This record gives sequence, C-alpha cells and structure tokens, in this order.
Amino acid sequence: MLGEAKVLGKCRLNNCELTHKCCNIVASALQSSNSPLRDLDLSYNNLGDSGVELLCAGLMSPNCELQRLGLGWCNLTEGCCDVLASVLRSPHSELRDLELRDNELQDSGVRALSAGLEDPHCKLHRMGLSGCRVTQRGCDSLASALCSNPSHLRELDLRYNHPGDSGVRALSAAKLDTLTLLVDHGGENRTKPGPRKYGCQLTLDPNTAHRELSLSEGNRRVTHTPGRKEPYPDHPERFEYCPRLCAERVCVSAVTGRLSSVCLRGRGLYSSDR
Repeated sequence: MLGEAKVLGKCRLNNCELTHKCCNIVASALQSSNSPLRDLDLSYNNLGDSGVELLCAGLMSPNCELQRLGLGWCNLTEGCCDVLASVLRSPHSELRDLELRDNELQDSGVRALSAGLEDPHCKLHRMGLSGCRVTQRGCDSLASALCSNPSHLRELDLRYNHPGDSGVRALSAAKLDTLTLLVDHGGENRTKPGPRKYGCQLTLDPNTAHRELSLSEGNRRVTHTPGRKEPYPDHPERFEYCPRLCAERVCVSAVTGRLSSVCLRGRGLYSSDR
C-alpha cells in the first residue's frame, strides 16, 4: 500500500489497527529519495508516543515532502510533543496541516508544540487540537507563539476544550485577520480524560415513562417498581406495555456525529442511533 501511495501522493491508513511497530516502515517511506507522498492519514490507530517518535525521523528527512499528517485519536500524550515541535522547527519540514484531535496532549503538550509554532522555519497552515484537554494555560502558550510567528497559520481548531474566556481573549488578541479560530463546544467537562469529555447529562421524560418506573432527582434517576404504578397522567407517548422511557434530550455523538436517543427497558439502558 505504501508503494502505491508513493505513486499517488496520498495514503489513508486510518483505523487499520496499526501500532508503533509499523512506524519504522512508514518513516522509511517518508525518507526515500524523491518520494511524492504528500498526504498521510494515520488517525484512529494505537501508535502511541513511541510510534510518533519513529515517524518524526522520517518527517525531518530532507527527502520528505509530506504536507498533511493525520494523527487524530492515536493514543498520544504530551510525551510526543517535543519531537513534533522539532519537526515544526526543522528547515526541511514541508508540513502544512497537522491533525492531532482527541489525544491527551493537555497544556504541557500544547506548550511544547507552541515552541515549534513560533519558530520562523515553521510553515504550518493548520493545526487540529480538538478534544485535547487544553485550558487557558495552553491557549496562552499558543497566543504567544502566534505573536512570535504570525505569518503562516491559517486555522487553529480548539473545539471541545476548555479555553475559558481569558484563553479565548488571549487568542483573539494575538490572531491575525487571516486566522480562523475554532473554539466551539468548550466547557470545564472537556478537561476530563478519554470519551468522558464528551458526556452530557440527560433529563428523563416523564411523559413517556411507564407507570412502573419512578423518577427522582429532578428526572435524572429512574427506579423500576414492579407491581407498583406511579400516578402519571395519560399521555399519547407514554409506554404502556413495557417498562421503558425516553430522554427529553438527545446527544450528538462527538465520535460518529449521529444522534442517539436513550431509552430504558427493563433494568438497563440502551441507545438507538437515528
């Protein structure tokens, strides 16, 4: 496949169950003489920090002309950010788009990346940091980097993080008119590790609850009460024949982008995609 990519210039290896063991091979392809590979997507693989360190040896090669690299959801931490910053600082790097969404980089990792962004050799046009547990401190580092090297970056994706008002103000003050800054869907819950950062609290719908289901705690808790019926009023959407209810809210999955309705049947919850 990498051999074909050398001809086509683009290689999509996302969600292929790859690990760090394949990264030496990929790095060798990037270092090969006159390699035309420009676009490489390795997202949704368990590469880890050690895999990225191996990749960076290829990215810093004078022969490498890769312009876009996708490393979203690759089980990365702040431990790989120093070597990624070295790639951004390298005079040989042609990287224009670096996607790092949904990795546990946190503020310390973003601070290391910012050291690469502020270098005059950095040619990056876009950086994706959505869902990387970035707070105000990380935004301050990015703002400082933008002030030091404002000439290249065109888009900075910080959605699903917690920049806070002060972090947004710092970035807004530093950015140029040509930079698109994305900070939607922020909040303190975005600092939680893993998929929990995308969680939301559902309110159960009393108009759909079977009469053997008792709601409490502001319609956030439900108890199955076999043989004992609650005095709910008649409603056309109420479940009458099985102990089930629906939520008043639906969540948009940050992973799939699909709407899911959440219902209770018997003693367990289940989710159905729409």
